Amino acid sequence: MEAPWYYRQWRQAIATDPIYPAQQFSGRGLVFSAGGERHFTNLWVNLCLLRRILGCKLPIEVWHFGEGEMNPAMATLLEPFEVHVVNGESLACNVSRGRWCGFALKTLAVIHSRFQEVLFLDTDSHPVRDPSFLFEERAYRWAGSCFWPDIWRTDPASEFWRALDLPFVEEDEWESGQMVIDKSRCWRALSLMGHLNLHHLYYYQHVYGDKMTFYAAWKKLDQPYAMTRHAAKLVAAPDCRMQLNQFDFEGDLLFQHRTGSDWSLAPDAAQEGPGFVHQKACVEFLNELRKKWPATQRTCAAGAGETGGRSSPTPLQRLSAAGRRARPQIPLSPPAKPLTQAEQWKAVARQALRSPGIASPRLMGTAIDGLRDSDAQTARAIFALFVALIFIDPRLGAMLPGNLEIEGTELQDEWEALVNFKELAANLEGTTGLLPVRGNSIFPAMDAILKPAEQTLATLLGDILNDSWTIVGAAKGHVEVCHRAVTKPWRMKPRVDKVLVLTPLKNAADLAHTYCSLLAGLSYPPGLLSLGLLESDSTDGTYEAFEKEIALLNHRWRSVRIWKQDYHYSIPEGYHRWHVKLQFKRREILALSRNELLRRAMTDEDWVLWLDADVIEFPHDIIEQLLSYGKDILHPHCVNDYGGPTFDQNGWRERGRVRLEHLRGREILSPLDALGGTMLWIRADLHRKGLIFPPQPYGRDNPRIRLPNDSWDPENPGELETEGLGIMASDMNVQSWGLPDLEIIHRKK
Repeated sequence: MEAPWYYRQWRQAIATDPIYPAQQFSGRGLVFSAGGERHFTNLWVNLCLLRRILGCKLPIEVWHFGEGEMNPAMATLLEPFEVHVVNGESLACNVSRGRWCGFALKTLAVIHSRFQEVLFLDTDSHPVRDPSFLFEERAYRWAGSCFWPDIWRTDPASEFWRALDLPFVEEDEWESGQMVIDKSRCWRALSLMGHLNLHHLYYYQHVYGDKMTFYAAWKKLDQPYAMTRHAAKLVAAPDCRMQLNQFDFEGDLLFQHRTGSDWSLAPDAAQEGPGFVHQKACVEFLNELRKKWPATQRTCAAGAGETGGRSSPTPLQRLSAAGRRARPQIPLSPPAKPLTQAEQWKAVARQALRSPGIASPRLMGTAIDGLRDSDAQTARAIFALFVALIFIDPRLGAMLPGNLEIEGTELQDEWEALVNFKELAANLEGTTGLLPVRGNSIFPAMDAILKPAEQTLATLLGDILNDSWTIVGAAKGHVEVCHRAVTKPWRMKPRVDKVLVLTPLKNAADLAHTYCSLLAGLSYPPGLLSLGLLESDSTDGTYEAFEKEIALLNHRWRSVRIWKQDYHYSIPEGYHRWHVKLQFKRREILALSRNELLRRAMTDEDWVLWLDADVIEFPHDIIEQLLSYGKDILHPHCVNDYGGPTFDQNGWRERGRVRLEHLRGREILSPLDALGGTMLWIRADLHRKGLIFPPQPYGRDNPRIRLPNDSWDPENPGELETEGLGIMASDMNVQSWGLPDLEIIHRKK
């Protein structure tokens, strides 16, 4: 069958909304798909680990697809584990057999298992502790499904994106070796995924196995999902045996997926996995199986997708296979000519309208950054994406850059249309009506969702997406078509912003490695980055620890320097540094330290990023995100747990009554009067003009400071250190902004 047939089937599958058969499923359980000697060997070790070591009490189903894969002797060996063995051969009659069918068959096990809530594990994905708690994980309870990231990314040139009409998004693939799914809440997505795997011979040409079919189904339907923010870690032994470590939502190791180091009953096979937690016990389990299941009884056929019992391909083999898949055998529909940059941005705009959940400040920022490498045609497509994102969430309009130098260029009319569209969207009562329906496609019920004024806005949006740009009179509410003389072509200047990262240090030796590793992982060009550290009054070897670790950055960054300046201040014995009685003196010393570090470190940089050493997690593209907002002062939301209460209480407005936790989900950019210093982004010229960290209460007559009874000294009201900097900025007529939805993680007290 040709590609147009598959494309039509895909569109029909998307439009289908099957009824969830609630009477067929109940309870929670663990599901494996195992058949053939290799999978059965991995399964045996995993079941021994779960039942005997980890004490997992979950009911377990083990699926196979025909008695040739699992004979009665093998099923008998599993009886002590109290598992239910299921022959799914009758369900697989329409699935084409071959190398890749094992991936397709495991989706049938997920869909048709008797459990309503399923924890699926590949046989070679071994938990390090009882995984039953995942069913109560807050993120999973909210979303109804939970996945883990892979270390690979699908090629943006892959035909996968066009075949499924999905925009390329710069993010990790999903790893399907472990997943938690509530079928009652994800039935439509599971059904769509089932369609993809039924036709796996076509779709697997462009991706490795089933994992991206989960991604495609969930993304296409905008189905909510939870995913840990902790990246997967590939661990390799000297002989190239590999395993993929996966982490829970707290960052603790949870699964060790032996993707390149399967257990083997061969007498000369290497068994040790790199850093495998339960290595000794699992080797004993393997020896037990070797005795109970001698070679003369291993008469089963190779399992689905097995090839003569060979181990699964290593990551290097997978990369080679991916290269071979780059030229598909079947032509695609739409025609498979390469998309231009403009067409790619237009595709993202349309996808955002189908799946409003992807409209986010990060996507807006990515598009803003994309302007720097674009020609006029591509810039128009990015403008169209801006319009689509603002239509979905008018708050994103606050991020539009104001320094594009468009006046008098070939993009002048389009830019004015965009700005006026933003004003029209902002002037509507409430929002455009799309925020409450995130997770649904807006096209099938546009008239039912939108008010008349919003339908007018939607019409303008449609015109823009079809390259019909008009100048919209936002104040008058009507359309005026204007054509101005173009005086010059448009080209945005390349970004050369130099950024200085500054951190005052005290008794932080244990944080040196994490801190420097986070900086080394930044995606911003290292040639534009500088680092300044000032250590004071430490008693734990902080200076020496950081001096050693910054060697990681020395030859990559523009400048890396560390200084020492003692203030002879120490926390009294019996007190923690956050104790309220110590804050005035502690903050005074910290302000002096920050100002001294600024004096020593700043040269010709454009921006200063103040970063506390206690911040242990933030996005690798944090600098690009902060730049995309185009504001002089920004304060991300520092928390101990994603979605949790504000940790950095020094960022506030309304005299200390409103903090970022009160603004989460309401505002993308929130005006603030005072600021916290866990992460603080400041235009360097403001420091050059005198913006400092006041070491004494500042702003006595400023109406934004806290009331005298809430101040440091009722007799001498004002704010100091980072809070005082925010008040000083307002005296300089500079607005400070908070980012309530851009969260960074501070280590817990």
